[in-house]
Amino acid sequence: MLEVMKVKKILSLILAVLLLAALCGCGGTKVEYRNDVAVTDLVENVLACVSSGSDMAAMKESYVQGLMGMDTAGYAEFAVYISALGTNIDEFGIFKLGTASAADAQKQIEAYLQMREDTWMKEYIPEEYPKLQNAEVKLCGNYIIYVLLSDSERSAALKTFEEALIKQ
Repeated sequence: MLEVMKVKKILSLILAVLLLAALCGCGGTKVEYRNDVAVTDLVENVLACVSSGSDMAAMKESYVQGLMGMDTAGYAEFAVYISALGTNIDEFGIFKLGTASAADAQKQIEAYLQMREDTWMKEYIPEEYPKLQNAEVKLCGNYIIYVLLSDSERSAALKTFEEALIKQ
């Protein structure tokens, strides 16, 4: 019995090492991203992935600076869209880095998302809360996106965003 357990542990260790080696071997291809895509084009692509896209409204710079607490001077371009309906919390924002670093942009966006979560009222459309809990931030070259969407729409939006930026 003890011998069988030793063999299983050794086999598990060997499989873990092989899996790690395989994963490391796949990381050799570095994705290169474009730097010449207009944020408005990226927004159009993402809006097409969102069922409430036609009901989303573009936020003004004062929203990004005030509520989100982001210094817009650090971005070459940006756009934030939120649902104009009170029945969902669909939201996304796309930022093209200017003088802001990727780390600073991610930190600011994550602080905004944390503020949203900290101020969430449990009685307010509770079925929408998972969108906030599962919000994602993704950096692709000089562009960064955050999304508060359903699981399927979030995946589609992030995939569409990245695919539009990959150099061919």
